[in-house]
Amino acid sequence: MVIENNPLYREVAGWVRRKVSGFPFCILQGGFTLIELMVVVAVIGVLAAIATPIYMTYIQQARVVALVFPGLHSLETNVGLYYASRLTMPTVANLTILTEDADTTYFNVGMSGATLQITIDAPSPTSKLHRLHGLMLEAVPQTTQGKISTWSLSGPLAERLRIND
Repeated sequence: MVIENNPLYREVAGWVRRKVSGFPFCILQGGFTLIELMVVVAVIGVLAAIATPIYMTYIQQARVVALVFPGLHSLETNVGLYYASRLTMPTVANLTILTEDADTTYFNVGMSGATLQITIDAPSPTSKLHRLHGLMLEAVPQTTQGKISTWSLSGPLAERLRIND
């Protein structure tokens, strides 16, 4: 038996057609419940709480790369030239000469043995690196055949910003 030939089906179909034809928008009205909306807001809040610290670390890392690394690279180059010409690492007394062409606006330079110690100097609350003020980055040279081949970065600043070697 085909369903369209069933008298009950015809009666229900006619009733639905009469109801739908006059008010097509009334039948499918619906919305979200309060609980569903609260769950969505809670999920968005959790995602924002997780993403915000990661984003802030990313921003700080970008600022260090833009404001500190150019000066650090200049220092590494000057120390490398000093070492290549004298086969000895510079001392603290030589730092003034080595930092002349480096932009040290946002950091102070020190030495401990052969290790360069870069300390972020941004005490002003309006400074771009204020959140990193006082953190230190250590650059240790690796020497081979009378020259510095690579530098290893470590220290609290490297750990905080996840700066790899």
